[in-house]
Amino acid sequence: MKRYLISICAALIVFILVSCGSNSEPAATTVTPSPTVVLPAKISLSAAKTILDTDKTAVFVDVRDKTDYDKEHIPGAISIPFEEFQDQYSEIPLRPQIIIYSGCYG
Repeated sequence: MKRYLISICAALIVFILVSCGSNSEPAATTVTPSPTVVLPAKISLSAAKTILDTDKTAVFVDVRDKTDYDKEHIPGAISIPFEEFQDQYSEIPLRPQIIIYSGCYG
């Protein structure tokens, strides 16, 4: 009886290996590349001022709340409060220079 059970188990193992496709080609999978994340570089206040004065295509984005933006902001800056940034970042015009700031320093 013991030999009979061993031979049945061996036959089942062989059947499982064959039916699962151990000799077949693996299924094709689609790999979607993940986007590359580039962290923004920090720049000095003087570098930002130079860009403001010389690069008229640069975009400045103020991420402070609307009250602080209304009190004082860089002329021409876009207001996108930090809490809303994830939903509104697509409103930023694509330009080579995008400066995101959180304060106005006179």
